[in-house]
Amino acid sequence: MQKLLLTILLVLFFQPVIQAQIQLNIADLPHPDDAYNVYYRQVITENLQGLTPGAAGDNIVWDFSSLSGGIKDSTIFVNPITFDSELSKLFPSASLASITVEGVFYFQISEDGLRYHQTFLGGKDVAAYEFSPSLLIMDLPINIGNYYSGEGERIVPIDASTRMRISTAKKDTADAWGILKTPTNDFDALRLISYITYTTYTEVKTGDTWTLLNQDINKVIEYNWWAKDVGKEVLKFRYIGENTDSLSHVNWFTGKEIYMINSLADPSLTKEMLVVGPNPTSGPMQIFSASGSKIVSISIKDIGGKTVYNRTSREPISFVDLSSLSEGVYYLELKDENGITIIKKVSLVK
Repeated sequence: MQKLLLTILLVLFFQPVIQAQIQLNIADLPHPDDAYNVYYRQVITENLQGLTPGAAGDNIVWDFSSLSGGIKDSTIFVNPITFDSELSKLFPSASLASITVEGVFYFQISEDGLRYHQTFLGGKDVAAYEFSPSLLIMDLPINIGNYYSGEGERIVPIDASTRMRISTAKKDTADAWGILKTPTNDFDALRLISYITYTTYTEVKTGDTWTLLNQDINKVIEYNWWAKDVGKEVLKFRYIGENTDSLSHVNWFTGKEIYMINSLADPSLTKEMLVVGPNPTSGPMQIFSASGSKIVSISIKDIGGKTVYNRTSREPISFVDLSSLSEGVYYLELKDENGITIIKKVSLVK
């Protein structure tokens, strides 16, 4: 009997303990009052094999402390008015701007949730392409077992007679909570699963009527672990397709710091103001420059660094089509007329 009691005590002593289930609320979302940069790493493709998101349920321990080092990346969060007061007039309902290698995005944060509101696409004619209705990202507060969904649509013109109508439908559930171990930190975390469907309608205009030319449907599954007071997911598993057989990438949080930002003209943001979209894409992508700089050269490399596409032009390049490439992650090396090279990461899904 004494041996049994000793065994139980040892198990309890060495087992990680969480005091209570985790609930996510507005304090755990990106904070719009202070500009800060969130850093994370992405596992390289060669090291994705064998990785799984682990179990669901209560008081789970997920040990991803052995994830290998990979590509460094970051996201800047900032108040839209602090970022650029004139530009923010295009986004009157947004309370947060997010700046990433994939573009600039505007969100609306409130006590009851986070909504993906509008996307900034720059160039000579700055435009705001809005989700209608705004796309629900998180329905607060979130506890294990919660389920919510949202959908929205935006229209992105390619030229005067062609446009892409992009519909996004998202369903989320909180399926687990517990201790998450990563290479840099241990977190008390709540896990959310997102089932996302992107439907892209390519339409052509004849007279006053838009006619469907092509339709692409792409599905994604994401596992996102959120921790208290971080302001961004601390681990993400992303799968391309309807099941978890095709792991696309894994990102984990490494840290954050206050980011001093004055305006859109801040030199440190010049490269971020080049937007390539839509991303993910089924092939066709537009290239927009907020500063009006002209892209005259483009080189596309796969995740292994192999160049799969090259183009140089005397005229500004504003469109690229990846349809002939295999599904996966690619890096676009874009060079402007001043010789500045900008790299953008894009996901091609078919």
